[in-house]
Amino acid sequence: MGLGKTVQLLALLVLEKTRGNLMQPALIVAPTSLMTNWFNEAQRFAPDLKVLVLHGPDRKQHFGAIPDYDLILTTYPLIARDRDVLLSREWHIAVLDEAQIVKNPDAATTRWLRDVKAQHRFCLTGTPMENHLGELWSIMSFVNPGYLGDKTAFARQWRVPIEKHADKARSAGLGAARQAFPAAPDQKRGGDGAAGKDRDRRNHRARGRAARCLRFDPAFNVAQGSQGDRGARPCQEPYRGPGSVAQDAAGVLRSGAPENSMTGWSGHLPSSTG
Repeated sequence: MGLGKTVQLLALLVLEKTRGNLMQPALIVAPTSLMTNWFNEAQRFAPDLKVLVLHGPDRKQHFGAIPDYDLILTTYPLIARDRDVLLSREWHIAVLDEAQIVKNPDAATTRWLRDVKAQHRFCLTGTPMENHLGELWSIMSFVNPGYLGDKTAFARQWRVPIEKHADKARSAGLGAARQAFPAAPDQKRGGDGAAGKDRDRRNHRARGRAARCLRFDPAFNVAQGSQGDRGARPCQEPYRGPGSVAQDAAGVLRSGAPENSMTGWSGHLPSSTG
């Protein structure tokens, strides 16, 4: 869609490698038609990354070399065939490109991908919801498991009231949970003078919020819902410091990035399970 998702993710991987954090490879699962594009973009914008494309009938002979690479590219159809290898090892980052493909939570590929072992998970999509709220739940069940509760509870508390009864309070509550992920900080340098120092302070606070909003408390009661309904609120974790994936993501996804261009929820800051 031209939103810059590929380049933004590659930039994050380069930062992780430069800082010595890419101890395990990153895994990107994408449609078959995008394999060539991902490889070419990596060669162009991130030539220091060692990239292995697992595609075609001879791909299995490269399984043993996976630890020698920084980035592994594979396709959604191959997850079913290669899951014993790909889902049994540890990854530093796991990425679903065109993540709307996993909009059906009951599909076999979607269920298998939820079991991926990765310190950090990302979903890249320009269309996180095409038909109903259940698709949004399915994507979030990968990138931030448990954030929206289980599928049955989500349907009862959010999907049915919003879709069938046009419940404005529930819609506002779900929107509030969505906005819990802050926008990325302004990437311009502060510069000299009072204006520059003020910009630096805003950036520091924004990065701190970004690092704290990685996990959510499912026991929090959303104000717009009825008493006892379960919602979510930001978990006030300590700031994880320079070099964290949260901070790097906030840096790569500069202020004003297109909505849902790179998303764990809103397109501004991907969430993490690591």
